[in-house]
Amino acid sequence: MMAVGAAVLSCLVTTALAGGFLQTRPHSEKSVGLDVVQQTFAAALSMDPVKLRQFEDDLRPMYMALPKDAQGALEPSVVRYALHRYFVQKHGWHIKGLQAEGQVQNASSPTSILKDHVLEYVQGLLEEHVSGQGWHLQELAICSAAIEELIQREFLQDLEFVYGMLELPIANRLGETELDDVITTYLAQYLAEEDFTDNSPYALSHELSETYSFWGDLQMWAKDLRQSLDRLEASRTNPFRSLGGYSSERVAEIIQEIMGQYTSFQNLECSAMTDVILDLEHSSTGRVPLGKFYGAGLAQKWKFWEPKEYLQHAGALDESDAKRPSVIIPNYVYGMNNCLASSSFFSVCCTNKCERLVSHLEQDLAAPSASPERIAALVSQLPSDTVDAPRELPTLLLTRLGEIAAQHGGDVPLHGRLFSQWLHHAYPRECPFPHVESEKNPLTPEAWAKVAGTSYSASDEEMRRYVRQHRLEHNQTEELVWMATEQLIGTHPPRRGQRHWWQKAAAMIAVVAVASSVLRAGQSFLGGRDMHDCKQCKHLV
Repeated sequence: MMAVGAAVLSCLVTTALAGGFLQTRPHSEKSVGLDVVQQTFAAALSMDPVKLRQFEDDLRPMYMALPKDAQGALEPSVVRYALHRYFVQKHGWHIKGLQAEGQVQNASSPTSILKDHVLEYVQGLLEEHVSGQGWHLQELAICSAAIEELIQREFLQDLEFVYGMLELPIANRLGETELDDVITTYLAQYLAEEDFTDNSPYALSHELSETYSFWGDLQMWAKDLRQSLDRLEASRTNPFRSLGGYSSERVAEIIQEIMGQYTSFQNLECSAMTDVILDLEHSSTGRVPLGKFYGAGLAQKWKFWEPKEYLQHAGALDESDAKRPSVIIPNYVYGMNNCLASSSFFSVCCTNKCERLVSHLEQDLAAPSASPERIAALVSQLPSDTVDAPRELPTLLLTRLGEIAAQHGGDVPLHGRLFSQWLHHAYPRECPFPHVESEKNPLTPEAWAKVAGTSYSASDEEMRRYVRQHRLEHNQTEELVWMATEQLIGTHPPRRGQRHWWQKAAAMIAVVAVASSVLRAGQSFLGGRDMHDCKQCKHLV
C-alpha cells in the first residue's frame, strides 16, 4: 500500500469527494491552491515518525552516496536530482518540473501555483523551516512525503469526477460490478487526451478501445490487481463485521494502489517494444541506424514513426556521424515518446533499467565518488538484462574510467555526466547517453507537434528516404562517441585522504600512455582516415 495512513486517507476522501460532480478532469488542471500545498506540507511535517521513517529508509542508500557540501548538506540541484530518482524508482513517476529552472514566484498567482512548480514551492517552505541548516535525509523524506500526498489528493479528485460521471452517490457502498466500472472509467479518463471533451463513460472507453491497442489488457490487469487486493483485505478483516460492498474509502485505497503500480503494467508494453528495437541493433552498440528504424516502422513492426526532428528534441538521435544518424536505444525507450499515462504532476514512462545498476553501485560504495579500480571491480561483476557477468571490461573502457578519475583528482564522481556516459558504454542497451546540450523538459510527440506546427508522425515518403540512405551507407563503423565535457549535479569538496598532486600526475601519465597506444592502433586500422574536427569528441571503438 501507499505510505498514507488510514486517518489521512479518510480525511482526503472526505475533502475530495464532498464537492459534487466536477465538469473537468482534475488531473488536467494546471494549478493547485497554495492553501492545499501548505496544508499538505504541514501534514508531512507532523507525519507519524514510523511512516516518515519508511520514506527515509527508501531514500537512505541513495542519500549516502549523494555529494554533500562542506557542511554535509545537500545542494538544491542535488535535492531535485534525488527526488526525481526516488519517484522514478518507487512508482515509475517522472515528476514534472524537476528539471525546470527559475523562481516559483513568477509562475504563481496569490492563491494558486502551477503544478509543475509545486516542488520548488515545497522546497522553499522546507528551507524556511530548517532556517539555513541545510537539507539532510529527514528533509528529503519530508519533501517526498508532501509531494506524494499531493499526488494522492489528485487521484481522489479524479475519483470524485468518476463517481459523478457514473452517477454514483458517494455514501453508497459499491458492488464488484460497480467497482470494476469505476476502475475502468477512472483509467479511461486518466489515459484520454486532454483535448478529448466527451466525458461520458461510454465515449471515453470507446476512445481508448479505438486508439490504444493494450486497452483490454489494461482492464484485465486492473481487475486482477483488484481481486488480489480483495483477497489480502479479506485475510485481515473479520467477516462477521463486514458490511459488504466497497465504501468510498476502500475504493480510494484500491485506486491509489492501482495508480501506484501502474508502471508495472506499462512495462509490459515497454518490454515488447524493447524486444523489437533490440532486434534492429547494430553490432551491440545500443544504436539502430535511422533507416533501419524507419524500415521497421513502415513494416508495422512497431510505431517507429517519430520525425527525425522530434528524435533530436528528445535526445534519442546520435548524429556524431552526420551521414549515418542512428537512434540511441535507451534514450528512445525511456523518452517522453513512450510515456503513455500522465497526470498534471507526473508522467509514467518506461522503467529506466540503468537505475537498478546505479542504485547497486550506490549501495556498495555509500559515497559520492570512488577509485576507478573499485568501480571497475564492481561493474565487472554486475549483470544487466543484456550484459552477462562476471566479465572482463575492455581496455579502452578502463582507460576512459581512468581519464575521468584523473580529471577529478583520482576518484570518479558517481553523479556526473562523464560517469553516466561511461555507464552507457558499459551497458549500451540499458543506460542512456547523456548529451552535453539536452532539452531540460522534453515534450511528448503530440505536445512537440503543437509547438512546432507539424505532424508528430513522419510521412511514409520521409521514412522511405532514410531507408534508401541506409542501404547506400550500409558499411557502418562501430564507433561510439565520447565527449569529454563534465557536468556534476553538485559540488564535490576535497575529501580527507585525497591523493597528492604527484599521485594525480602519475595517474594522468598512465592514462595518456594507454590512450596513445590505443590511438596509434586505431589510426593504423583506419588507414589514415581523417577524423572529425571536434575539440571535445573522441571515439570509443
